[in-house]
Amino acid sequence: MKKLIVAATALTLLAPGIVTAKELVFSSWGGAYQEAIRKAWIQPFTKESGIKVEEDTGPETAKIKAMVDTKSVTWDVVTAGGGGLMRGVRQGLFENDHARDGQ
Repeated sequence: MKKLIVAATALTLLAPGIVTAKELVFSSWGGAYQEAIRKAWIQPFTKESGIKVEEDTGPETAKIKAMVDTKSVTWDVVTAGGGGLMRGVRQGLFENDHARDGQ
């Protein structure tokens, strides 16, 4: 089952040597928050890895659950925290990004 990776800290956790995709889809909350993420993490990640990052907004837990349940996940990385993160963890919606490199 494809699950989402939670970017609770940064996209830079997905080191270019680990990611094999040519493109990732990242979802966050938009506005100034997403602009800050774009400048601090997405642009440097794309520059270093050559991997294009598409952006979307609105990573509500219910939307993520619907994607996972219908096997139509379109996001690779989302920002999540607090109650939404814990609900998603309890429901098995998220995948640990370190699981890819054996950590």
